[in-house]
Formats: sequence, structure tokens, C-alpha cells
Amino acid sequence: MGTFTYDAGQSYTNGVYVQQIKGAAGVRVKAQISNSSIKSNSTGYTTYETTTDENGNYSIEIPAVPNGTNVEIIADPFFATYSEVTGVNNNTPEIKNEEVLFKVQSTNVSIRPDDIKIYDAIYSYTERDVNEADKYTAKFIVKVGQGYHSKKKDEYQEDMVERGYNTVSGKDVLVKDNSNGKYYGATTNSNGEATFIIPTANKAWQKSISIEVPGYVENKYKFYKREWDQSEYEYKVNSYTLEGVFKLYGDDTHRTISYDGIEGVPTPVCKVRMIFQPFEGEEDHGYYWDYLSWTDDSND
Repeated sequence: MGTFTYDAGQSYTNGVYVQQIKGAAGVRVKAQISNSSIKSNSTGYTTYETTTDENGNYSIEIPAVPNGTNVEIIADPFFATYSEVTGVNNNTPEIKNEEVLFKVQSTNVSIRPDDIKIYDAIYSYTERDVNEADKYTAKFIVKVGQGYHSKKKDEYQEDMVERGYNTVSGKDVLVKDNSNGKYYGATTNSNGEATFIIPTANKAWQKSISIEVPGYVENKYKFYKREWDQSEYEYKVNSYTLEGVFKLYGDDTHRTISYDGIEGVPTPVCKVRMIFQPFEGEEDHGYYWDYLSWTDDSND
């Protein structure tokens, strides 16, 4: 028993990217047994069949012997629609729908009397003009941080300016796999994380990716600046409210991310930074933002 699923690509609904993982419904599943594993000196094979339900679930009962019955689980291929992000036009994703062939590799299991074996698998797809499908998936996270200014007290209880990054939710992230030019989209969650699952040929992988995060307007950005107060003859931290736009920091648009294929290793994460820029021509009160890294102990 188990479940077969397939990745139907991405949709964009109510301003959010959705990875469409669906049950492989109505697929024939075969359990093929070598007769010699049931009775010595026997030849040939016996096949037991069933069909997956609407959620891709299946169950097959087969005979078994105490030493174990060798069974090959085979699921039929099928055609279905795969939706792929091809770019963004006016901050709206452009999605191409294509009929592709989904396949899944067979597997061998050993069954003993009263055993319950669970075998789940996810189909990979092959475009009609391609001979082989990628057999694995690359999973990684793009974490989006938004730059901020704030005021804090130093060890002498004097006001100081602090800068850093807070994670930001509900932001669309577009990634291009530079090896084939294909695009993938995801939307950041409450932790500022956009999760991507894209096809790859090997269990261990390295991906060169290009990252896009559309800019967005901010009309009430708080800018704090330490300035000399001539009247009181001391430094003070003053605050100003600015209008402008957050844009992706230039150095974060191209990244290389990798995974060594070892199970249990945390999902790779790359962090990108959205930096506030005041509107041109508006009073900026000397606003600045020079380079500031986003380390693991940043405020997120």
C-alpha cells in the first residue's frame, strides 16, 4: 500500500505561488511476483493489479512465504498538464501550461506473511522533446530580509542608531535555474522563507540561480540619524519618516547553492536583502545605507 503523487508545477492564486502536488489518480499499479520466490523450480511471473483512488492511494494483497516474497511494484506512466513560470510581466507571473509525460521508477520489496509494506513515490516528468526526466528534486529556501533603522541605548544609556534586517512575509520570489533558463516562483511565509522544489539530475547537486523579488513602495519608513544638537551641545538621535521603495540588493541577485545528497542535512538556505531607497527628489534627511551583511544572528 502507499501513495503515488506528482508535481504539476506552479499556480499563482490570490497573490501567492502554490506548488501543485497532486495525487496520481486512476493509475494502474502492478505487483509482479517471481513464481520461483513462492515455489522453488517454478518459472514465470504472477501479476496482481489495482488502480489508485482520487488521492493516489493504492493497496494490493499478495501471497507471501516465511522467507520473504520478492515483489516489484510498477506504476503506469500517464500524461498530464505541467504549469511552469516563464517570467514576470508588470509584477504578474506568466505561466505556460504544457502536456508532459509523468513516469516513476519501479521498486523491489520483500514481503513476509502479515507484513504491511508502504511504498510512496512521486512521479517526475519528461517533456515530449526530451529523452530523460530529472530523477531527483532540489529543495532549497530563499529567505527575504527587509532593512531597517531603529534607535537603541548603548552601554552608557546613550541613544544610538541600529540597523539590521527583519524577515518579511507575503513577498513573491522568482528564481531562474541558470542551467536551463527555467523559472520557479514561491511566496515567503511568516518566517520570510520561500521554499523551492525544482527538478535535478542527481541526488547531490549544485545550482547557479538568479533571484528576483519585485520592489514595493513604503510610505512610512522610519529613518534614525545621530545628529549634533547645538542648542544642548550634545548628540541626539532624531527620527524622520521617508517615502520610497524597497529593492533587492544588487549583490543578492545571483547565487550558487548546493546540497551534498546526505539525508538529514538541513535544507540549504540563501538570504537576500531588500533595501529601502527614498524616492528621487524627495527630502531624504541624509539617508544612507552602506553595505551590511545579514548573518545568522541577525534580528529575524
